[in-house]
Amino acid sequence: MKIIDLIKRVIQGTASQEQKDDIDRFLLESFHAEQWDPATHGDKDEVKNRIVSGVTRSIHRGDRSAKRINVWRFTKAAAVLAVLGLAAYWGVQTFSSADPGHPAMALAPGSDKASLELSDGTTVDLSEQQIGDTWAYGNFRVRKTDAGTIHYQYIDPSVPSAAEEGNWNTLTTPKGGKYTLVLSDGTSVWLNAESSIRFPDRFSGDLRQVSVSGEVFFEVAHDKSQPFIVRAKDLDIRVLGTSFNVSTYEDAADDPSVALLEGSVQLHAHAHQINLLPGEKAMIADGAFQKSSFDAESEIAWKDDYFVFKDQNIKAIMNELARWYDAEVDYEGKDWESKNFTVRISRREQIDEILSLIELTKSVQFSIKGRRITVKEI
Repeated sequence: MKIIDLIKRVIQGTASQEQKDDIDRFLLESFHAEQWDPATHGDKDEVKNRIVSGVTRSIHRGDRSAKRINVWRFTKAAAVLAVLGLAAYWGVQTFSSADPGHPAMALAPGSDKASLELSDGTTVDLSEQQIGDTWAYGNFRVRKTDAGTIHYQYIDPSVPSAAEEGNWNTLTTPKGGKYTLVLSDGTSVWLNAESSIRFPDRFSGDLRQVSVSGEVFFEVAHDKSQPFIVRAKDLDIRVLGTSFNVSTYEDAADDPSVALLEGSVQLHAHAHQINLLPGEKAMIADGAFQKSSFDAESEIAWKDDYFVFKDQNIKAIMNELARWYDAEVDYEGKDWESKNFTVRISRREQIDEILSLIELTKSVQFSIKGRRITVKEI
């Protein structure tokens, strides 16, 4: 039996223990047989240890139903096979395409990219800056500390801030982009694709205020004397020091929401007010708050470069994929409400890996032409 058929059986929950062991052996044998290039693949012993502990542990997890596939256990295998260049050995592509050969090449995974508009009107393409680059304007300094992070810092904190006079900056990520920003007070901010944050050079006065759009995760530096205010669409979020996720995408299946991981926040919208505790999520619909619990892993997986969808509708899944792979999505069919899937996979994977795995449920089919993905009912 071909390895691809064995992996399909594992995903569908029909593989025997012997077949699972065959996959383990195949991966490890392929690993040892491959001519290793440390410059490309990294340290071989380190990768080997990750394979042994990760693949064996993941692939032997419990069965999943065909309609609710869980590709977490397959993710490790897919990553290993990509590193070893074994896609050609399989010679298999499960989903159809209008562009045979390399159907998803145009839809590359997103990366660390963003533009920064400074308060003096200058726009900086951060992907063109090198790690360690520093540039200053006025009494302020910006430094790129790694591939996807910039830090704001006042050169002389004793100089009064001019933020009240309109010295505001905007960090924006495009489709297929993400970025991390460390504000002048030490607050860390993660921006998902198609998101933005507007912030002052330096916080002053009684409040620290920023405004955001899209999806943004905050780890707010504690300062009891200067509460932190986030303005997001119709929401005002007031915090002291805490971690929370804000989502305000226009095309999202859900309404604007705030999910609290640590600390406490107070939300204001349309003359309504609500307090959140860790593990609680608030959405605003029809001018009123709705509070519920949430799954933390699913909520912030994007921050750690993963897609985690748990029994989530295909349209919500495709919205996220479209933002990350800079794609457009069309649907052919009507019965989409019942198309729910559970998927865990790295956001660094090629999109065909994700689509082909969802197709194994035999309930949807995908085709790609250029940057457009068509989803068909089966």
